[in-house]
Amino acid sequence: MSLTFSAFVSCLDNVKIPKNVKDTLHVPKWKVAILEEMRALEKTGDDVDEIRCLKEHLALEFEIKDLGPLKYFFGMEVAQLKKGLVVSQKKYVIDLLKEAGMSGCCPADTPIDLNVKFRSKEG
Repeated sequence: MSLTFSAFVSCLDNVKIPKNVKDTLHVPKWKVAILEEMRALEKTGDDVDEIRCLKEHLALEFEIKDLGPLKYFFGMEVAQLKKGLVVSQKKYVIDLLKEAGMSGCCPADTPIDLNVKFRSKEG
C-alpha cells in the first residue's frame, strides 16, 4: 500500500458522514464538496482540458493507453449521446448465437403468468 493511500485510509476513521442533506449543509467542508459535485455534474463532459488532465494524472499511477471514444466494453456496445450513454448487448447476443450455431433461429415469446408470487418456503 502506498504511503499516500495509507495516510488516506488512516484518516477515514476521523471522518463523520452526515446522515441527511440538512445536516450536510451545516458542515462547511461538506457543503463545498456538494457544490463542487453539482458543478461537475452540470458539465457536459466535453471539457477537453479536464479530460487531458485526468488522463495525465492516471498515467502517473497506471500504465494506460488511450483508445479513443468508448465503443465496446465487456461485450456491450456503447453509444455516446449528448444526453448520456446508450448501452446495448446486441452484438454480444448475435456473436453468442453464431457461436452456438443458432443464428438462424427465430425469437419466440416465453409464456409466464405475470401474477405468480414465488416464495422460498413453498418452493
